[in-house]
Amino acid sequence: MSSRQSSSTTRDLRFYLAVLRRHKLPILLVAGVTLAAVAAYTLQQTPRYTSTTRVLVRSVGVNSWNYRLETADMPTESAVAKSEPVAAVVAQNIGSQDKPAHLLSGLHVSIVADTAFLDFAYADPHPQEAQRMSQAFADAYIQYRTQQAEDMVKQLRGPIDDEISASMDSLRRVTKALGNVDPSRTLYITNLSSDKAYVEGRIGYLKQQLLPYDQAATNGGDVMTAAGLPTSPSSPSYPRNLELGLIVGLVLGMSVAFVRDRLDDRLRGSRDLDQRMGAPILATIPKIPTWKKRELAVMITSEAPKGPVAESYRTLRTNLQFLASDKDLRVIMVTSPAAGEGKTVTVANLAATLAQTGKRVIAVSCDLRKPRLHHFFGLNNQEGVTSVLAGSSSLPQAAQKPEGFDTLRILASGPTPPNPAELLGSAAMDALVVDLRAYADFVIIDTPPILAVSDALILSSKSDAVLVVADAESTPRTTISHTREQLAQMGANIIGCILNDFDPTQMRYYPYTGSYYYYGSYGYASHDAESASADADPNGHKKAAQKPAAPEGGKATRADEGMWHP
Repeated sequence: MSSRQSSSTTRDLRFYLAVLRRHKLPILLVAGVTLAAVAAYTLQQTPRYTSTTRVLVRSVGVNSWNYRLETADMPTESAVAKSEPVAAVVAQNIGSQDKPAHLLSGLHVSIVADTAFLDFAYADPHPQEAQRMSQAFADAYIQYRTQQAEDMVKQLRGPIDDEISASMDSLRRVTKALGNVDPSRTLYITNLSSDKAYVEGRIGYLKQQLLPYDQAATNGGDVMTAAGLPTSPSSPSYPRNLELGLIVGLVLGMSVAFVRDRLDDRLRGSRDLDQRMGAPILATIPKIPTWKKRELAVMITSEAPKGPVAESYRTLRTNLQFLASDKDLRVIMVTSPAAGEGKTVTVANLAATLAQTGKRVIAVSCDLRKPRLHHFFGLNNQEGVTSVLAGSSSLPQAAQKPEGFDTLRILASGPTPPNPAELLGSAAMDALVVDLRAYADFVIIDTPPILAVSDALILSSKSDAVLVVADAESTPRTTISHTREQLAQMGANIIGCILNDFDPTQMRYYPYTGSYYYYGSYGYASHDAESASADADPNGHKKAAQKPAAPEGGKATRADEGMWHP
């Protein structure tokens, strides 16, 4: 087997194991229900007792020069033993009024391999009846077979017996004639004497012919082991039935698992997302087991900065910076096919990690219908995008500085407008994007889902690049394809995807991006040592505090200083 074939076989095996692992609960449920059904059915069955009689089958027939005694044909004898003629003999012997078919219902005849033994096993709810019927069938079979042998011998010797009887009559007539003949009739006497001698010789010959029939084997068989009284039921077999029920249940459960997996339209990992979106996977965000209530905003890069999830967001940041350096991408729109797939949490954590590098970052909440971005930073939504577009606030006034981030500003959505799509497609929005580009190194825009409303499609044409977030556990593959088609029609620049909420313990087979799985074992230096090292110059002296750098491409203006003043 080639290495390629071996690798393919390994992947197939891992795929099957992954399917079984993902659907283990339905498998166990089906197996449990099947096992319970089998157990209930078994408990409802009437116990039956089985008694067995063993019979040695004898060869029957005439052993002579023209008839050879043959060994019994055991399959034929087994069929005879469970035939209605034998059952009729049983009914006659025990005085039963039941029909032969009814008597045969509890009988099982088997051949002991490579022997001339037949086992007559009879099952009945009553042990005494099982014993009686097993013995009765064995005796009836021997009786029936013996009677058949005797009838055969009688039929074969019948012509000879008839000829002997006729010859005896002839001998009596000749003898009587010799007693009444005139002595002077010598020639006649001679002829009669010759006839008598011939008849006597013929009778002697015929009696010799009868000797094989007199010695014929007519015993149909012998009981070698009499029927015993059973002490425990032979059926139902509880261990066997439960074992079979478990096996059948597991097979059914696995069949259900593979059918469900076949019908499941959800993504099959990062490779599936990559192929369907036609864009590389920039990061795979692990599932956060402790984040049970998704309606609560959790800033994981701040609450657990050394965990695997935070590392995944830093991987996203690194990949995005690499792409941006080549193509001058500054306005990045983040969206998803449907709601609840993690686009807003991605915007919040991506903006935070970018700001940690010293870049000036503005996170903009353009989800004007259900805004959530401000919740992740504990900010208010009184002013924001709609305020700037309406002219009631300037961009520096509406942008809020979250605690702990000097180079990060959050532009909330602001008061909810009656016409979000028209507002985002207006000339004022174009002007706002131009201002945002001038103020910041990176502008990260949070939008509504692509397939829900048209807002994201409108903003895609105003952005330098688009990132698509998909949930590893819930996003259907068809929605990914539709998202790609919608964005392609708008001429959007899709630079990458993020696979969110990925659980490697449930989808271990599927490939994924990133090495977060090993971060916990690598460890970090202590916080104090890391901070001291970062704040010291090469000579060990503490560095002076620095102001945030101006946006790339030019010096900071007065408006810049107003927005980015610590």
